[in-house]
Amino acid sequence: MRIVTTTILSAALCAAAMPLVAQANPTRSGASMASHESGSATSIGVRVGTLGIGLEISRLLGDHFGVRVGANTLDLTQTRTEQSIAYDATVKLKAFTGLLDWYPGRRGVFHFSAGAVTNPMTLTGVGVPESGASYTINNKAYTSSQVGVFTASAKYASVLPYVGLGFGTPASKSHGFGVVFDVGAAIGKPTVNLSSSNAANVAGLQADINAEAAKVQKSADKLPAWPVVSLGLTYRF
Repeated sequence: MRIVTTTILSAALCAAAMPLVAQANPTRSGASMASHESGSATSIGVRVGTLGIGLEISRLLGDHFGVRVGANTLDLTQTRTEQSIAYDATVKLKAFTGLLDWYPGRRGVFHFSAGAVTNPMTLTGVGVPESGASYTINNKAYTSSQVGVFTASAKYASVLPYVGLGFGTPASKSHGFGVVFDVGAAIGKPTVNLSSSNAANVAGLQADINAEAAKVQKSADKLPAWPVVSLGLTYRF
C-alpha cells in the first residue's frame, strides 16, 4: 500500500512540475516557434516594367508592414522621318523608388503601397529637316534655314508621389525565389519644352514656338500620372 501511495504521489508531483519546467524554459520553445513562423523577412529582386529594368530590396518591418527601395533605368532611341524631317527621339527611363507596403493579411502576399518615385521619364527629340524642306509651327511655315535645329523635350518633376497595389512579399517560411507584380501611378504631369537654334534671329518664330508649346502642354496635361506596371523575380532570405 505504501509503495502504491508513493508511486501515485510521485506521478502527481511530476505532472504538477511539467508546466513549471515549461515556463522556466520559454526561450527555447518560443524561439523555435518564432523561428518557424518568421522565416524570411528580406528579399532582393529584379524588376522589368514601365520604369525600366532595375534592382529592388524589400524588408518586412512587422507582420503587416514593409519597406522597399529600388533603382531602375532604360534608354530607348528611335529615328523617324516625317514630312522630310528626320527626328532622333530618345526616351530615358531612370527612376529611384522608396515605398511603404501595407499587407492586410498577416505576413500576406497582397499589399497596398505608397511612397515616392523620382522623375520616371525624360523624352528628348531633335529634328533636322532636309535642305529645302519646311517646318509648320503654330500653323505657320518656316524654312529649315530659319528654324535650324528644332528640339522638343518632356519630363516630370524631380520627385512624384506614388500609390499602387500588388502581389508579392519578402515573407516566407522558407528561403527561396518568389514572383512579384505591382501596378500603380506616379502622380504628376510632364512639362513640355520646344526650342529652335535660330529662334532669336527670325521675327515671330519664338512667339509661334511658345504658342505651339502651349498646345502640346495642354495635351500633356491630360495625362495626370505616369503609369507604373512591373513584374519581377525575387530571392527571399
